[in-house]
Amino acid sequence: DDGRDCPRYTAMCFTGVRILPSPFRIRHRLRTVGLRPISNVVDLTNYVMVAIGEPTHAFDRRQIGGDTIRVRRARPGERMRTLDGADHELTAEDLLIADANRGVALAGVMGGENSEILPDTAEMVLEAATFHPGRIRRTAVRHGIRTDSSARGEKSLDPAFCPRAVSMFASMLPSVSPGARPSSRVYDVAVERKPLHVALHPAYVSRRLGIEVPPGRTAGILSSLGFAIAEQPDGAFDVTVPSWRATRDVSIPEDLVEEVGRVIGYDQVPPAGPLVAVTLVPRHPPRALAGRVRRVLSLSCGLDEVRTYSFDSEPLLRKIGLAAGPVRLRNPISADMTTLRTALATGLLGAMERNATRYADFGIFEVGRVFQGEHDADGVPVQPQRVAILLYDRAAKSAEGAEALMRRLRGVLDHLLDRLDRGRPDLSEEGMGPHAGLPWVAAGGSAAVNVAGAAQGYVTRVHPAVMKALDCAGVAVVAEIDLGALLAAPEAARTWAPVPRFPSIQADVSFVADQRLKAGDLDRIVRANAGDLLAGVDLVAVYSGAPIPEGSRSLSFRMTFLAPDRTLSDAEVKAAVDRVVAAARDAGATIRE
Repeated sequence: DDGRDCPRYTAMCFTGVRILPSPFRIRHRLRTVGLRPISNVVDLTNYVMVAIGEPTHAFDRRQIGGDTIRVRRARPGERMRTLDGADHELTAEDLLIADANRGVALAGVMGGENSEILPDTAEMVLEAATFHPGRIRRTAVRHGIRTDSSARGEKSLDPAFCPRAVSMFASMLPSVSPGARPSSRVYDVAVERKPLHVALHPAYVSRRLGIEVPPGRTAGILSSLGFAIAEQPDGAFDVTVPSWRATRDVSIPEDLVEEVGRVIGYDQVPPAGPLVAVTLVPRHPPRALAGRVRRVLSLSCGLDEVRTYSFDSEPLLRKIGLAAGPVRLRNPISADMTTLRTALATGLLGAMERNATRYADFGIFEVGRVFQGEHDADGVPVQPQRVAILLYDRAAKSAEGAEALMRRLRGVLDHLLDRLDRGRPDLSEEGMGPHAGLPWVAAGGSAAVNVAGAAQGYVTRVHPAVMKALDCAGVAVVAEIDLGALLAAPEAARTWAPVPRFPSIQADVSFVADQRLKAGDLDRIVRANAGDLLAGVDLVAVYSGAPIPEGSRSLSFRMTFLAPDRTLSDAEVKAAVDRVVAAARDAGATIRE
């Protein structure tokens, strides 16, 4: 019906056929290549297919209605049972070998049960054909049939092989079925195919391979491979591609260059520098920042990086009491993962739940995108990139243990932002914004992370109710920071200073303050009043309990003073400490004796 579906169909009839076991040599050779012997006729079709690469198929002539073979598309809803006993409902995309009334084979894939060779078959019809390779492949996939015939046909066969296959079968049939003889002429219907011509200049071969290849050698190599060469007046070659290559892998000049190159040997091509200018890949600032964050947290801070799904687990969301995100998937990978995550912390909480039973303490982090309900101009959900950090300690059950874990997390943030040249983070209870409503954020145990005066994220102790819901003993703390906002923050100037020639002096001072006065507030007071000689401040101890009054706590700071041009006197250090103590008293803190 359509020459594009079937470029060539060749058929021949035989009579006097007797169905017998194949001779030993044929059965042995078929088993050697992994094929199961069945009968002499069927085995001979497989033998021809393996020998020359052209599948053939035999029909019982009694079952060919109207003595007619028609290659046509299947009608929608048409049904057919194949040789493997499976029933198939066909579509208009399937190609059929049909008789006058019905389909008798799925073209290029498998024959029909209604026309198979039977033990009493005496007359048969042999076909050898080429079909559209894409149609064979799609039919095989659609119906879940994978055969030796379809594996060859879907790679595009040479139509010239069809009469060769029929001729080989006809010559061998009497040796496997004595008395069998042809009962018809060879029917051969083919679409006229013009030979494929490719223009190739010998100089192009030398330029592409990088070595000098004489024109005579190029012509000799191609001729030995079956290509016909006609030299043009300008020195170019008009190359005629043989039919057994034209349907597969040769169609452009580069294919011919490859043929010449592989015969000469690519090991004969001397190494040479590129002939084109190479430019560096442009630096992508967000990606570079994410890489720096990973290196600092994993190498400097000793944390383990995790990769969690970009989808939220609905059972986990129900455990922690968080509503599903606004971005819902039309085709989720799992029935429990139907929305995209709105926070990285949910994935880290899930990782903590899985690991808390195996490890007493650990620190993990993740760098990735979250997906918000807002959309950009192209209709794509806004996807800010963030970094989230989680520290867990099963033994930290007291308030002091939780506070120590929070101080450790603060140290990680300090080190991270210092290495990123973004200065020291400032923690404040104000500015939590929408983060304050997250179920894992503990009231009184959380703070906004401000960098360069702008809120970049938050840090919090994981709410005890969430820890209980996840069945995790101990304490966990979480921080989440927006990397996009961090990238926009101005970089702090990193200055060089010579190694100090003079010794430093350290002074410790312990303040007793109300629990509501934050350590960060006292840290700012120390830095603002200690003067220019202050080289560093560290919070070294936090204590509550007797003899400290109830509702208060002791915070001990260690101040380091240094002058680049002299040794400091005790009087200079004492004056600086006195200024700090006076400012702390004004803020409501007293000195612990």
